[in-house]
Parts: sequence; structure tokens; C-alpha cells
Amino acid sequence: MNVLAADVGRTTCRLARFEGEGRTVSTEVPSGASLADPEGVERITAALEAAAARLPAAPRPDTVVVGTTGLAQAPTAAQRLADALARRHTGAEVVLASDVLTAHLGALAGHGGVCLIAGTGAVALAVDADTDARLVDGHGYLLGDAGSGFAVGRAGLAAALRSADGRPGGSQVLAVAATERFGPLAQLPGRVQSDPDAVRLVAGFSVPVADAARAGDVVAGRIWADAVTALADTTVAACHALDPSGTRTVPVGLAGSLLRLDDLVTAPLVALVTAACPRARLERARGDALDGARHLAGPLPGLDPDRLRADGLLLRSPRRDVPAHVAVAGTRRGNTSSRRLG
Repeated sequence: MNVLAADVGRTTCRLARFEGEGRTVSTEVPSGASLADPEGVERITAALEAAAARLPAAPRPDTVVVGTTGLAQAPTAAQRLADALARRHTGAEVVLASDVLTAHLGALAGHGGVCLIAGTGAVALAVDADTDARLVDGHGYLLGDAGSGFAVGRAGLAAALRSADGRPGGSQVLAVAATERFGPLAQLPGRVQSDPDAVRLVAGFSVPVADAARAGDVVAGRIWADAVTALADTTVAACHALDPSGTRTVPVGLAGSLLRLDDLVTAPLVALVTAACPRARLERARGDALDGARHLAGPLPGLDPDRLRADGLLLRSPRRDVPAHVAVAGTRRGNTSSRRLG
């Protein structure tokens, strides 16, 4: 089976082809889109097209799977995107999924359990074959995503501005880092607020905050400690949702860019979650969201697809038959390219 899989997040859009069980080729382009955004469908389509243009031509896929943000919040937009993909990829099954679900499936290889995803945003998904899906946090950068890259970046920029103002809680180290990255701090608020990719811009400052914490800056270290505590709270709540009695082992996959920071995030997070949920079995993600999208092209051994659809995490669009003249032309001329998406 040939599968075209995409992972469209707030920061990047990744696209990969799978033949059988193996990933043959993949690419990545900037994104910043969500289905819940104004013109979200158009922005996601543009990102998919840009990614597809970087892949070599290939036979038509049997299944197209796209994991993206905002699926449950914007069902009408999700259906529009599914219809557009179905028109583009005639003869292929089209599957849209929450990017949280694809990350979960990749991290736990399609099995039930809890997955914490901590990157630009932060959310945990608890689901198995016998339990309705439960999302913990993932409420967006304005109201939630506690402990996320955005939250860390925002706290770091706030500390930089406090230092410039002479207020308590500021960090001169972060003020210097922010100036090097963005220019004069007096202009920073206006620059951030006017940037259409403000979320990605702010989240990117989590990198200098990490550098400062490793160099011994107390304020930066406290920012990361608070982030880990928030992520642990999210993970523990998800574990309790799946196993309220605390009597069985709960697999917990750790996914997302922040979980690559072993010293600042992963090690202290594992300690906090294990102390609160002794039966939680934390493990590094076995695969990524593209692998999770690939799982959606086949049977799911530990999950119920009907429950996932009911919970707003999954949308399947039926195949549209290939017109006879198109199928014949593609066979005779080898014109079966799937380069264009959307």
C-alpha cells in the first residue's frame, strides 16, 4: 500500500511517502496553520502544496492521511479540506486526524495509553479500546498549553522586559538574548503583536531560554522548572482519566520537540510523573506523527475508530473512483504523479 502522510502543525508541515511498512522519502516546510484559523484550509493547502513540490513524482497514493490542528474545533473546515484532498487524489481514501491523535499513534505504535505532546503547544491524549478519548489541556496559547514552548518563550520574553523596566523577576541574560534576536526591547511588543506568525516567533525564544538555564541563569532555570511541573500535571491528569483507580499499568509516550531536552525537561518530568503515578510506564515515542498517520491507513490494534470519530479526532472521506480515461492515461503514459496536494 502506498500512503502519503502529512503532519501539519503550528510550526512546520511535514510530508512523507510510505510503501508497505517503510518510509521512502520525506520533507518539511514552514507552516503556522490550523483548521480553526481564518483561512485555515487555504493556509494548510498552501503548506501541503509547498511540501509536495519538494518530493519527486510518484504513483498515486492508495491513502492520503493528514494530521492537523483544529480538527475538532472546526468540523466544517475539516470537511472542506477532506473534500479538496479527495478531489485532488481521485481513487485514494482520504483521512484527516487531529495532530494529537497522529502523535499518539506514532508514539505508542497504534496502541492505547497516554501520550504527552509538548512542542509549540502542549496537550495529552488518553485513549484505549475501552475508553472514550480524553484530551488534557491543548487549550491554545491564550488559555492553556501550559508548559509548552510558547509558554516558555513568552515567560522568557516577559523576563527580558522586566529586566529592561527594572522590575523584580527580570533577567539581564534574557534581555541580552532578546535584543540580539529581535532588536531594541522597546519595539518588541509591537513586533510580536503585529507578526502573523507570533505564536511561532514567541515559541522560538524557548531556545535562548534553554541556553540561559544551562548557563546558570536563575530566572531561566525557574521558567523551565515551572514548565516541567505544568507538563507533569497534564500527564498525571491524563493517566488518571484512563485509570482512575490507579491499579493498572498505563503506557505513557513522550512526544514533541521539548521532550528532546533530556536535562531540562524529560528527566525531571519522568521523576514527577512517576512519583504521582507509580504505575505509569513512561517511554520515548516509538515513532513520530508521520508514523502515526501511517497507522491510520490500516487497522488499529488497540483503539476503536468509531470512538475516535465520535470524539472529533478522526474524519474519513470515501474514495472517489478514478475516471476510466484518467486511469488508462495514467497506466499507458506513467502519468500517475501525486506531486500536487490539496
